[in-house]
Amino acid sequence: MAYADQAFQRFVPFLVDLEGWQGKKSEGISLEMPGANMISATRDYQRVPARLQAQIITGAAAQMAVATTRSEMNIETSDGRMNNSTIDGLRVNRSFTT
Repeated sequence: MAYADQAFQRFVPFLVDLEGWQGKKSEGISLEMPGANMISATRDYQRVPARLQAQIITGAAAQMAVATTRSEMNIETSDGRMNNSTIDGLRVNRSFTT
């Protein structure tokens, strides 16, 4: 990694092109403060009418995300729904906007 690269750039190679989907440019954020660090890299994909967002997270935010995917909690509102499931052996959290 070059010194001038932003911290999230090291995760961009994992946000690959998906066959049949149009991927936007990857974005990210790095947060560093005493007692808490977080890095997030995100890429949005679209295949009309569907949209997909892939995100890689490290730090305390990642711990919260893992805790959420391990739960059996499902939420449904008039604006959308969120559920946890297993896809190809990997626990995932899926959210849908209506």
